[in-house]
Amino acid sequence: MISGIALVAGAGIIAVAMLVAARPGPTSVPASLAPPVAGMFAGVATNGFALGRADAPVTIDLYEDFQCPACKRWGETVFPELAANELKQGQARIVFHDFAFLGPESLIAARAGHAAANQGRFWDLWAAIYAAQGPENSGALNQAKLVELARGLGLDIDQFTADMAVAAAGPAVDASIARAHELGVNSTPTIIVDGRLLVGAGYEDIAAAVANAAAN
Repeated sequence: MISGIALVAGAGIIAVAMLVAARPGPTSVPASLAPPVAGMFAGVATNGFALGRADAPVTIDLYEDFQCPACKRWGETVFPELAANELKQGQARIVFHDFAFLGPESLIAARAGHAAANQGRFWDLWAAIYAAQGPENSGALNQAKLVELARGLGLDIDQFTADMAVAAAGPAVDASIARAHELGVNSTPTIIVDGRLLVGAGYEDIAAAVANAAAN
């Protein structure tokens, strides 16, 4: 998953994104199938975009696009082990960052993530979005589907939709994308530990990087 050099953000793309959000899409995954954080990250503290204890000695920065199939696979195959070990034991915490480069629905999903974070439910929606992931820009993650997922998680829908549309959400996503470029991120998922970029890394590599960072 390599992004183009010219990842255009801002008002123009957001306008396109909102138009795409309204178009009909394929049958969505029922909200009841969206796994809650309690099932995947039981016993791990959560705060906004961060997962893990605030005083953990090592921070893992995670750059993802919600439409990225590799991100979904990473979340299913690597993240649970990382959560059960380094995160739950307090050795590290992980912080999510948007790198929405696959199209309009990536930007819509990123805005939805910010809206969920405002209600303290980012990681619940993170899990639900990946469970509902479909082909890129097919309508699987349009605004109606994201609202459906949020409703299934019990979020305040009026606040959720308002926060998705709020003017500050777009610049926050843009800033995350710009920072990713500054750090050399050009694919997803990219994990950064102590300044080291690990692209699509497996559990063993991440655990080793955490242990090395903690020792220095």
